[in-house]
This record gives sequence, C-alpha cells and structure tokens, in this order.
Amino acid sequence: MINAFASLYAISIRYRSEGNMRSLKIEFCSTPRSIAAAFTLCLALGGVGVAKAAPLLPFTQGATINTLGSLGSGDYNVGWIFDLSGSYTVTHLGYLDTGTSGFAASHDVGIYSCATLACTSGALIVSATVTTASPLQDGLFRWVIISPTTLGAGRYIVDGVAGAEAYQYTGGSVTFDPGVTWLGGRYETGSTLVFPDLTNPNSPFSYFGPNFGGTYGSQGQTPEPATLALLGIGLAGLGFGRRKKA
Repeated sequence: MINAFASLYAISIRYRSEGNMRSLKIEFCSTPRSIAAAFTLCLALGGVGVAKAAPLLPFTQGATINTLGSLGSGDYNVGWIFDLSGSYTVTHLGYLDTGTSGFAASHDVGIYSCATLACTSGALIVSATVTTASPLQDGLFRWVIISPTTLGAGRYIVDGVAGAEAYQYTGGSVTFDPGVTWLGGRYETGSTLVFPDLTNPNSPFSYFGPNFGGTYGSQGQTPEPATLALLGIGLAGLGFGRRKKA
C-alpha cells in the first residue's frame, strides 16, 4: 500500500510490502537566505533494494522428515550428499531434534562443495552452530540464520557434528525440495566439523542430522522496481518544490 502526501514544502511517501516498511521522505525547507532540500531514505532492514533479512525459520527446507527411521548417536560427522538443479540461496542451517525437547550440546553444521562427482573431497562453503535455543520447525529441525549464501547448480554435502544427540540412521519417510536430489548418506569420525568422505551403506534416506533451508535464486544488490519508482517520484517532487519557491 502506498500513502502519499504532497504540498509545496514536503512530500512523504511510505511503501509497505509483506510487513516490511520502506519509507521515502523528501522535505523542502525555506529560510531567509536559501532553500534547503533534505532527502532521507529509510529501508527497515537496511540498504536500498537489497534482499530482505531472513525470517527466523526457512522458506523452504532441503529435506522434510515425515516419519523418523532408526536412530543412532556418537562422535561422528553425519550428513548427506545432494544435487541442486539450479541456483539456491541458503539462509538457514539446521539440525535434527528427535525428541523436540532441546539439545544436550550445540551442533556445528556446514555445507561442503564437491571437487569431483564422486565427492571424495571438497571445501567448506558455509557453517554455523545450531543450539538448543534455536527455533524449531515441523517439530523436528532447529534452525539458525546465516548470511545468505548462494549455491549454483551442482553437487554438495550438508554435514553436522552429532555428538551425544540422536540422528536418523536409516529408513523413515523423507520428502525433498523439488530442486534437491538426495544421493546418499555420508559420515566421518570426529567431534568437530570435517569433510565426511565415508558412504553410509544403510540407505535409503540416512543421516539426518543436518539440514539446510532457504529460497531459489540469488539475493543480489539490485534496487527493486518499487524502490526505484519511489525514488523517481521523490526527485520529481524536489524539482517541483524548487520551481514553486522560485
């Protein structure tokens, strides 16, 4: 919704979209010596036309567990290898809370690239720590917000440190995001985040564990059309005010 008030001395425009307020305010002030023009542009979440801040919970999930399978625990890194069919911006990392009652310890979660199709090595792209205070979604995964990280189409591993918490070992019923193809479970020993190069033989749908969430496409810095339109109106108002004063 756009509300606008215009006069010889002031134009104030406010734009509301999906609960986030953008306001564009242009004021014209007359003094005995000169005409001063002040321009203020406020974007509630910062920046002009930049991507909105991520909500507490992800818009989409890489995997959604419908029913849990067999559970395991121990000092392992557990995760799963997957293909993305297109560009995907990760805004959240998550870890499974099987009892929905909180964690005994925090869990480091990360996404690795795959250097080859076999994905025997790769580089850590992004990581975060999921805590017992992280919000719960669908009664199973707790999520933490990360800086938006865009992954191109390709092959990746999402990995997490299990520690004393249970993770899905095998079986169960899992629904994957349409752009995500699950390829298998991965694991490695260790209580810190490491690349999991061992393949779990107990398919299907093993080693959740970790998860990721976000949205399709990339989140760039290009001004949005509505923001550009408001800016144009404001500049036009600036010229109008000067002409009238003259």
